[in-house]
Amino acid sequence: MLKITDSVKTMQEGLALEFFKIANSRVRRNAGLALARAKVATLSFLTKTPTYQSLVSGELAYHFGFNKGTEESVLQPILNTFVDSIHYEFIPFSKIGGSFTFYGVNADYSDVFSLPEAKIAGKNKPELTTRYPLPWLNWLLLQGDAILVQDYKIVIGTVNRSKTGKAVMIHGGTWSIPSEFRGTASNNWITKMSPKGEKAVSEYDKTMQKIMEGLLV
Repeated sequence: MLKITDSVKTMQEGLALEFFKIANSRVRRNAGLALARAKVATLSFLTKTPTYQSLVSGELAYHFGFNKGTEESVLQPILNTFVDSIHYEFIPFSKIGGSFTFYGVNADYSDVFSLPEAKIAGKNKPELTTRYPLPWLNWLLLQGDAILVQDYKIVIGTVNRSKTGKAVMIHGGTWSIPSEFRGTASNNWITKMSPKGEKAVSEYDKTMQKIMEGLLV
């Protein structure tokens, strides 16, 4: 309780303590809903990216050799793992500070790389130095412009003997991830939603910021 005779400093400290109490109570009350909204927003943004669209029905699906009609079933467990990994840390607010932070997929992507869907099974061929199972998701997210297959290249087009019906690997040349989809640890399909060091704030970051602002409502 504050008295009119209290000093300005005492009243300020009392008001601050009351604010912290209210803010912490609201954050605890709203954190679960904020987490649910963050997961929905993340899934929405992931599936709207050019990389996802290409994995489902475009060039990347052909390059990786997904069986026609199975693309979404391959990607769904990966998306679920990305989304389920989102969690938060709440350090209650006080005169020494406080914070609310969302965290996502493991920095080394070990949780998604361990999924069977993150690799492509197949029969090894003596003429190919690249061996099955093929870690396609690791290639996509981390390997950048590295040459991943020696002495063979992929040709896009209608091919009856191809399991995708749209591409075939032929002798000659090399193969890497198509340039517009190449990823590295700091710049890939996932990190591009929330790029670091960019002057412009991404739409994903704006959405997440609005969700966190709702914590105090």
